[in-house]
Amino acid sequence: MKPWSYSHTTKAAYTTRHVRLESACSVELADRPETGDLVLARVTELGQHYRLELPDGRRATLYEGDEIVVAYGNRYAQRFRAGR
Repeated sequence: MKPWSYSHTTKAAYTTRHVRLESACSVELADRPETGDLVLARVTELGQHYRLELPDGRRATLYEGDEIVVAYGNRYAQRFRAGR
């Protein structure tokens, strides 16, 4: 596990609103995350989705190089492709 501290510049998704990210202390590299896992990622390229809904419901614009925390899981998006 790698040590990690939550940075004020890290953008967290709405799906993480019930998680106390400031208490997270390490990152474990997994081959494949499971439903419910939190994923720390860096934006390397922007496509159709360039905004992230924050825990308070506001939308933040994403930029290449942004560090984001999202919850991994199944979802159904009526306007886009169904994801898994």
